[in-house]
Amino acid sequence: MCRRFNSAPRHQTFFAYAMKYNPDAISVQPMSAGGPGGQHQNRSLTGVTLVFAIADSGIPEDVAERLRDAAGSRLNGRDEIVIQAREHRSFEQNLRAARKRLEKLLEQASRKPVQRIPSRPTEASRERRLEEKRQRAETKLRRRDDG
Repeated sequence: MCRRFNSAPRHQTFFAYAMKYNPDAISVQPMSAGGPGGQHQNRSLTGVTLVFAIADSGIPEDVAERLRDAAGSRLNGRDEIVIQAREHRSFEQNLRAARKRLEKLLEQASRKPVQRIPSRPTEASRERRLEEKRQRAETKLRRRDDG
């Protein structure tokens, strides 16, 4: 295992997120990032896989349901959100990027959707519609061949 990863401090509070959740619901695993960077990139575990266990997080069920919807393909069969970050050359930067993505998902799920209140057509618009129907019917009547 990577020496840098073993010495990294364990973060208890990941974001400035208002909702309380269990910090043990998050686990971080290093992975090789691949791509440009030569031998250093091939030998180093600079990529990050961040796993957020929804069931263990302690967030309210309505938020958890919206979080599952927002996660899309990042949700696995064990009810976990898996976020991978490998766009940067350092482990710390990739960890920050993965946390930011999770924060964005949590923020999005914490907002309740606004209920749409169906509007009603105005009396003037109803009258216009009926008048157009009458005109259309009259036009069709004139086209009719009475012979």
